[in-house]
Amino acid sequence: MRRSSCPGLRWLSCSALLILSLLSLGGCAEGEVGTSIRVFLVYEEGWRMGAAEVIVEEKEASATISRELLVLLPDDMALGEPRTVEIWGVRDAERIAHGSAVAVPRKGETVDATVVLERLPCGVFCEPGDVQCEGEALSTCGADADGCMEWGEPVACEAPTPNCSAGQCRLGCVNDCVEGKCVDAVTQARCGEFDLDNCLDYSMAEPCAAGQLCYAGRCAPPCTLDPSFTNATLMDTANPYHPSVVIDAGGTPHAVYSVATTLALRYARRQGAVWTWSELNAAGKSPSLAVDSAGGLHVVFSAATGLRYGYKARTAPNWSFEEVRAGANIGLSSSLAVDRSGVPHLLYHDATTDELWYSQKTTGWVHELVRTSAGQGCDVTLDNAGTPHVSFYSSVNNVMYGKRTAANTWAVELATSPAPLAVPLLGGTSIARDRDGKTHIAYSDSYNDWFGTYYRLAVVSNIGGWADSIVDDTVDTGARPSLAVDPFDGLHVAYQTMSSTPALRYASRAPKTSTWRLAPQPAATRGYEPSIAIAPTGDLVILSAVRSGSLVETTRTCD
Repeated sequence: MRRSSCPGLRWLSCSALLILSLLSLGGCAEGEVGTSIRVFLVYEEGWRMGAAEVIVEEKEASATISRELLVLLPDDMALGEPRTVEIWGVRDAERIAHGSAVAVPRKGETVDATVVLERLPCGVFCEPGDVQCEGEALSTCGADADGCMEWGEPVACEAPTPNCSAGQCRLGCVNDCVEGKCVDAVTQARCGEFDLDNCLDYSMAEPCAAGQLCYAGRCAPPCTLDPSFTNATLMDTANPYHPSVVIDAGGTPHAVYSVATTLALRYARRQGAVWTWSELNAAGKSPSLAVDSAGGLHVVFSAATGLRYGYKARTAPNWSFEEVRAGANIGLSSSLAVDRSGVPHLLYHDATTDELWYSQKTTGWVHELVRTSAGQGCDVTLDNAGTPHVSFYSSVNNVMYGKRTAANTWAVELATSPAPLAVPLLGGTSIARDRDGKTHIAYSDSYNDWFGTYYRLAVVSNIGGWADSIVDDTVDTGARPSLAVDPFDGLHVAYQTMSSTPALRYASRAPKTSTWRLAPQPAATRGYEPSIAIAPTGDLVILSAVRSGSLVETTRTCD
């Protein structure tokens, strides 16, 4: 047993402790400490971290960061079971690095573990070369010493253009804003009159108060979702298939679906409580809808002749369409994401060749093969830098994760390996990333026993390594999952049962927890192919199809 003579470090009877105790060891001598884990930390000094946050079995503690940390545990954690020690490196109240290790605590003793911290994604809130006004000065976005993007020191405007407005030094001024904005997850810029001219502009960056986050353009306490659901039946046309719903920056929901009998695509936006539907003048299956930062709408779908893409500017009355790739059976499984510059990124499965493809539109369409013998149930999301991250099934039912590292170059790895060697019936994956840069993939899982094959829903998350959690293991559920992250890093997933008249189901997981909560079944007892979207305010919308001729909108408000 290790011992220490550090001031204040003494033997503890830990059985009554409700939280972890954490001490920085530095060069302390040894002494009697009780049940504990001595953590050797590996990290770069240049990251300038000041604190370490440690999580073991949802218990948390923090201390000044050191190359060696001593984690004092309750004795009831020393039951011979492996315990995951998760460590976050913190700089200026922001988590910037992460690592984990597994140790088996022994009662009354100290065991060792080594944790290698890895730098987290930076959380890019500006693009290289972007400019903004700070008072009567211009600030330019560039990389800091860590390679992360941040706003540089402001440079004052001078005569004859002394006023900074709309990202330029001017003689006069124009309004820079109509509402506030989030500089990052814990910093806001208010919209008002903050300089010497008569136009609206953004304030200097202001940190949120303790317990607040920046979302929907302002600092506020995290909202709480109403526990009840509100349902509305949207009577529109017979046999709707594959609804896809998104919410723009102003909180307006938009949706598209395919009519089974004619394959006609129909689009709507909701104003207040009223959805207004119209034809897109295009036909196809499995549409996927996205909205860009300017309010433009993008859609991708599988047509008889191949994969097609459509676009409509926010103020334009009509859609324009073009073919992305020609060929039969392309895009029955597909997904679409749009970056901050309005560039569409498409991910889709070619069922004829059993290949997963990615296409991006710049001046023309660029096509890249992501993976052979794979691609069913595919989904794509983008990080703040515009890098695509994807999820999909391999041909033997492995759930795979991929990231585009350069033009025509993809890094693909195994996220999890369910048991059966076939993609589950009505199976799918849905990928999402939270503010900390962690990736989560919801997927339809299947398993065998003596009586047959059964289905369930699971989520695999990459938090210092891929780890599975079962969301719902009710028999024959988990088909067609749709996953979303709220502004506070809470996870929400809508999915359906496997019956001939499937029930809509929904589950959620609070931020930085591991427990899924299954909501009482929403009032809509039926719902095919649900699609989920979350507004900047935290409000939640689920759209699902009912084959009798309607869609069901299920909502929860965030108070």
